[in-house]
Amino acid sequence: GVFHVEPAFMETWSQYRRAVSQRNSALRAMASESELDSWDASVAKLADKLTAMRESGLELLYEHWPALVDRVLPETDVSLSFKKGWKEDVPLATLLREHRSRDRESGLTGDGAHRADLRIDFRSRVARHQVSRGQQKLLATALVIAQVAAVQAQTGQESVVMLDDPAAELDANNLDRLLELVFDVPCQRIVTALDASRLNLPADAPMFHVEQGQFR
Repeated sequence: GVFHVEPAFMETWSQYRRAVSQRNSALRAMASESELDSWDASVAKLADKLTAMRESGLELLYEHWPALVDRVLPETDVSLSFKKGWKEDVPLATLLREHRSRDRESGLTGDGAHRADLRIDFRSRVARHQVSRGQQKLLATALVIAQVAAVQAQTGQESVVMLDDPAAELDANNLDRLLELVFDVPCQRIVTALDASRLNLPADAPMFHVEQGQFR
């Protein structure tokens, strides 16, 4: 998502990945402490830049996310949080130094922006451990649509949303909620389905049918 709204993100991410790869190689080669100090500084500097971009992008996401979640899962306690990939209150350079022995043993960098994640909580606990597969699908769709809306608000560019078999694992009521969410966002949509009769699509939506290799 940040890639679409922050022009410098891709180059910074590529530089960061190279720095982590070089640090990993140095760890496995049992490089000197001074050489690892240099790679630690590079990894930490680039990780901070990436995290700042991600946090800025997430501010855009948060503008759309709550209302969308309320539409697909009304009156539920759902929250979204960002985990940057290392302890919140400790500089990454400090952690890399403190965990160097551990990283030498594994040959991998255990802290950093490559470990970042988005966490969805349901009633203050990790959502995937509590909600049904259908509810997971609704939450994931709300997150994607929030991203689409954020990109459009920031850049003015419309996206293409591809939705594969939305009816799977959803009852009629939740399926209608999902489709309403998708079709309320100005974008091009491509929807696939095994049974189109379950989909409450706009009357003017073009339909393509493929059966046994025949297309119409």
